[in-house]
Amino acid sequence: MSRNVRKGEEELLSAVKNVVGKLCSSEEFINNLAQIISETISEKFYKEIDALKEENKKNVEKISKQQSIIDSLIDKQERFDKQLRRNNIIFHGIQEKPNENCSQLVLDTILDKMKINYVGKDVIENTYRIGKYDKNKARPIMVKFTTASHKNMIFRNKKLMKNTGIILREDITPEQLKIFKAALLKVGKNGKIWTNLGVIFAKYNDEESIIKIHSMLDVDML
Repeated sequence: MSRNVRKGEEELLSAVKNVVGKLCSSEEFINNLAQIISETISEKFYKEIDALKEENKKNVEKISKQQSIIDSLIDKQERFDKQLRRNNIIFHGIQEKPNENCSQLVLDTILDKMKINYVGKDVIENTYRIGKYDKNKARPIMVKFTTASHKNMIFRNKKLMKNTGIILREDITPEQLKIFKAALLKVGKNGKIWTNLGVIFAKYNDEESIIKIHSMLDVDML
């Protein structure tokens, strides 16, 4: 590089430094520069915020649609589960024996304890013990009747089992059982909780009205 070129660059750099120095000493220039930088940053910031809001809105809408689908599937599953259980009764308190025939035990119980002598083996589709084996405690017997009418006929006469130590309960879904237990805890000794045809009912001793319970919201309103 020639000496003249180098000298020219040095003079240009010096001139630039001189101008910048003068500008930086000007309060008006500094304020204007700060304003431009602030506006530029703010504009970019708010654009990013608006973009994030829009993305969040889309995500919320997507989640809401997915939740609706999930709720619909859960509702369908619950109704299907209820349908599968509609012919079932759980018998509590029937003594457990080695090599037992559960169907015969249930029939004998119905004949001996309920005195319903027109019920035969044809009304029972399947029976089995539920729960983990305990030698000190008889497990309940799940009974699936061939038709809902047979099941309802037996269940309507469950009061005939009073004082026998045998209790009949409908086979309700896990969600219904959760609601049933919550309602039972809420009512306590001041009322009564029961099921009929898969519907949960509640009644307080000092009230004549019977309340249908479909959800935890109904339990909260007891």
